[in-house]
Amino acid sequence: MRKILILTDFSDHAFNYAADLFKYEICSFYIMHAYQDDSDAPEINSEETNLETILTDTATIAKKKLEKTIKSVTSTSPNPRHSYHLISTNHSLLEEVDHLVEEQNIDIIVMGAKEQSHHKNITFGSHTPQVIKYVKCPVLVIPEQCDYNKPKHILFPTHYLIPYKRRELKLFCEIANSYRAVIDVLYNAKSEKLSAHQKDNQRFLNEELGKNEIHFKTSSNQNITDAIRSYIKHNEIDMLVIVNSNHLTYEDIIFKTTLDEIILNLDIPYLILQNRET
Repeated sequence: MRKILILTDFSDHAFNYAADLFKYEICSFYIMHAYQDDSDAPEINSEETNLETILTDTATIAKKKLEKTIKSVTSTSPNPRHSYHLISTNHSLLEEVDHLVEEQNIDIIVMGAKEQSHHKNITFGSHTPQVIKYVKCPVLVIPEQCDYNKPKHILFPTHYLIPYKRRELKLFCEIANSYRAVIDVLYNAKSEKLSAHQKDNQRFLNEELGKNEIHFKTSSNQNITDAIRSYIKHNEIDMLVIVNSNHLTYEDIIFKTTLDEIILNLDIPYLILQNRET
């Protein structure tokens, strides 16, 4: 059984996408909202000064909204293979996510990414980079404007410098195999010539992903973000897969310099796999 943690701000788009993506699998969904930042939400009387009352009211509102979210999703696409658990917490989002991932042995986190907002109450989108960077679990991010499409064409950018492991590619392989996806492995460099180490990593990728049609591509675009965005635009990509690593490599450069830009500008889902040492 696959265990999926959905982080929600009560919009349905990330939940709906996950329910469709894993509709043929037996799944247990943990739908969580952390309301620590919600105590000044507009539904609560602004003249209320009793903290305990405010927190109680906020918890009640959060629970009702979670129940409404579940009802909305299950009424439109009921699935007997799926079970649901509602989690409303006053802890910080990162703290609670870390705890649940460890306690429940979560396989994947699914969350939305919103465009920037200057409204002080809209904080959910700002947590997306933090969850990706610090929680040791695969993260699937669904942009707000993204409609569900089967992931039939997946882009996997790499410099072949990370010593990949089967366990971190397992989820990627399972999703790709389920949809018989075509995988484009994009190497961004001025020259196609690879070192012996890079060739070894390329062979490993070919072996692990070889059940699917796989194409090895090269881009000479000096800007990594532009190369990714251009390839997505011109090749009808349905999903982007990136490995987050603490090795000083191409993938690490993406996360240190362009993650926020990628999050705010992509309109397709992106799956973040973890390759990090403790």
